[in-house]
Amino acid sequence: MSNLDRIAERLAAAEDAFAHADGRPKFEPEVNASRDAEPGEVAIQKACRLLEVVEGIDDLGAYYGAILEHSFIVIEQTLQGYLFARTGVDERELRNHTAPYELAKGRVPLEDRTLDRLAAVYR
Repeated sequence: MSNLDRIAERLAAAEDAFAHADGRPKFEPEVNASRDAEPGEVAIQKACRLLEVVEGIDDLGAYYGAILEHSFIVIEQTLQGYLFARTGVDERELRNHTAPYELAKGRVPLEDRTLDRLAAVYR
């Protein structure tokens, strides 16, 4: 099998996983992606798993850019999880990476000023 065939197979598997289309996607351990998952549960679990990744990257050495990028994903997932669990925000409102910061204002236990500062650093 050529590398292009393997890439095409993996891309098809990723498309299936994102669309929950033909088969049952394989999710990583410790992420409850079942239909009975509580609102926000998957986002919080993803954030926790990413924190484990960040710790592993930190142990490797000076990968500060990767740590920073992953840390912002953790913040985003945490805000999303809170919004899903506590406010019932529709997931379609969170389709870009800056939406959680705006939607979280007045809805999460962080000051709006803090959310603005996080969003500014993210940008």
